Amino acid sequence: MSTKKNLNTKITGKELIKSLAQDIPISAGIYKMMDSQRKIIYIGKAKNLKNRVTSYSNLHLLPRTEVMVGLIHHIEWVITKDEQDALLLEADLIKHFKPRYNILLKDDKAFPFIKIENTLNFPRITKIRSKNGTPDKNTFGPFASSRNVEESVKMIQKMFQIRSCSDAAFEGRKQPCVLYQIKRCSAPCVDKISQADYESSLKQTTIFLKGSTDNLKEELKIAMQEASKNNNFEQAIIFRERIKALSQLNASQSIMLDNSENSDFLALIEHNGYYLFKVFMFKGGHNYGSLDFPSKILLEETQESALSSFITQFYDNRDIPDKIYTNIPLEKDTVENLQSFLKTRRAKKVAISSPKGRSAEIMDIVVRNAFESLNKYEENSQKWQKHFEDLQHFFKIDKPITKIEVYDNSHLYGTFPLGAMVSVRIWGFEKKEYRTFNLKDENIDSRDDYAILRHTLTRRFTRMLKENQEAPQLVFIDGGKGQLNIAMQVLKELDISNIKLVAIAKGVDRNAGEETLFTDSGEELHPNKFSSTLHFIQMIRNEVHRHAVKSVAKRKLSSLTKSEIDKIPEIGSKRKKDLLNYFGSIDKVKDASIDELTKVKGISENIAKNIFNYFH
Repeated sequence: MSTKKNLNTKITGKELIKSLAQDIPISAGIYKMMDSQRKIIYIGKAKNLKNRVTSYSNLHLLPRTEVMVGLIHHIEWVITKDEQDALLLEADLIKHFKPRYNILLKDDKAFPFIKIENTLNFPRITKIRSKNGTPDKNTFGPFASSRNVEESVKMIQKMFQIRSCSDAAFEGRKQPCVLYQIKRCSAPCVDKISQADYESSLKQTTIFLKGSTDNLKEELKIAMQEASKNNNFEQAIIFRERIKALSQLNASQSIMLDNSENSDFLALIEHNGYYLFKVFMFKGGHNYGSLDFPSKILLEETQESALSSFITQFYDNRDIPDKIYTNIPLEKDTVENLQSFLKTRRAKKVAISSPKGRSAEIMDIVVRNAFESLNKYEENSQKWQKHFEDLQHFFKIDKPITKIEVYDNSHLYGTFPLGAMVSVRIWGFEKKEYRTFNLKDENIDSRDDYAILRHTLTRRFTRMLKENQEAPQLVFIDGGKGQLNIAMQVLKELDISNIKLVAIAKGVDRNAGEETLFTDSGEELHPNKFSSTLHFIQMIRNEVHRHAVKSVAKRKLSSLTKSEIDKIPEIGSKRKKDLLNYFGSIDKVKDASIDELTKVKGISENIAKNIFNYFH
C-alpha cells in the first residue's frame, strides 16, 4: 500500500485534477478530496484511480458533483492491492472522517435486542441495546425499534410466561404479581412452576427467538401428546395454547418469507433530488421491523455505487444476515467485493442478490413503503428549508443559512450548573452535535448566568477554531441584551465574524408570543405572535431549554448513583449494579454478612471480605 498527494496549492477544482492526471496511477485504491483547510470533503474508491479521479474534470457533471469539485484544493490517494482492499479502506476512512459529501448514516444508534439473563435459577427476559451486533448466544436481534422489541416480549410473555422482573424484585416477592394474574408470567418467584418446567419454557422461547417457529410447533405438538398420555391435561392445555398462539402469529404476519432464512431487503429510491435507503429486516422469515435513512446529498455517480457505499457503512458494526436482497441489480464484481467485505465482518459467507419469486413480492412492498417514507421526509425537509430561508430574510443575512446553534444555561437551585447548545440543520435538529458544558472554573458563581454563558461560548468557539469545525451562520441566545453583549464580546475576542447573533428575551410575565429579539446590529425586533418565523424560533428555543434541563437532571442522577461502594477496591460498575440489584439498597449491603455477599454473582469470598471489612 502506498500514498501520494499533490503539492500544488495554487490551482483548484477541475484545473487541479487535470494538472495531476499524469501522476495518478492506473491502480486500485482510494482517493481523498480536501478543501482549502485540508478538511476531507469526499472519499472514494476505484478499480482504476486514474480513470475515476480524472472523470471529475469532465465538462458536464451533475450539479451536486460540480459544487463539490469546485471546493477541491488538495487531493491524496492511496494505492491498494486490489479493489477489495480499497473497499475496506474506504469504509474505515468514511467512518473515521465523516466527509460531508459521502453517504453518512445519521441514525447510528445502538439497535435493541432481546436478552435472556441467566442471573438466577429462573432467568429473565429483558431488552438491551448494543452497538456491536449480537453480544452472545443469549441475545437475539437486532430489532428495528424498541416498539418491535416490546411487541415480541409481550408475545413471549403471553406464550411462554417468562419472568421480566429485576432480580431484586424477584427475590423480594412473597405473592405473585399482576402479570401472573393475567397469565403473562408463571410466577417462579413463589414456586408456581418447577425449575424443570420453567427451563422447558425457556428452551421454547429460545427456539422462538431464533425464528424456528415451524420446528417449535412440531416440538409443542409432541410435548402436548406426551402430556396427554401421562394424563397431565393441564400441561397439555398450556402446550395447545402455545401452538394456537404461534398459528395466530403466523397468520397475522402480512409480510413474511416462506422459509426461515435471516435476510435483509435494501431499497434505494429517489424523488426530486431526495434519496432514501430503506431496510426491512427478517429473522426466521418473520419481519423484525424496518429502518429509514433519508439523504439530500448523494454524490456517487450511479445508484449501484451509492448502494455499495451504504452496505459497507450499514453492516460495519451491525448484525449481518445470511442474505441481502437489493432493488438495484449489482454488477458481479461489486457483489463479490461486498460479499468478501461482509465475510471479514461476519466470518461467514453472505449472499447478495436481486430478489425473485416471493422475495420479489416482498421487495415490491419495501419499495412502496420507501416511497411513502420519502414523501414524508421531502415534505418535512421543505418545511425546514422554508424556515431557514425566512430567517435569512428576516435577519437580513447575506448568505444562505445551513446551520443554527442555540444556547441556554441551567442549574438546580445553584447546583449542577451548565451551559447547553443544540444544533439545527436544514433537515432538523442534529442531536449528534448537541453539547453540554460543565463549569471547569471553580471561581465562577453557579448562579451567574453571564459568567456561565461566557464560559460556554468561549469553550465552544475556541474548539471550533482549533478543530476547524463548520461555523453556524446564526446563533440564538436565550436571554436579553446582557446575554447578547457577552456573546458579542466572546466572538470579538476570538476574532470571529460572519456569525449573526440574536438574543431571545421572554415577554412580560414570560408569555409566549411576546418575545423581543435583540440583534448584534442593535435592532429590537418584535415578530408577529402568529408568524411562522416566531413559532420556529420558539420551537428551537424550547428545544435548547429541554436539553439544558435534561442535562442538569442527568448530572443530578449521576451524583446520586455514586456511593461508598465506588470507593471499594475491585468494585466496578458491574459488581456495584449486581450488589444493589441483589440487596436493594446500600444500607442492606452494609449490613450483609460475608456469606450473604458471596451469594451475589461475581462476588468471590475475597471480594466479599473486602466489602465487609470496608464497612466494618
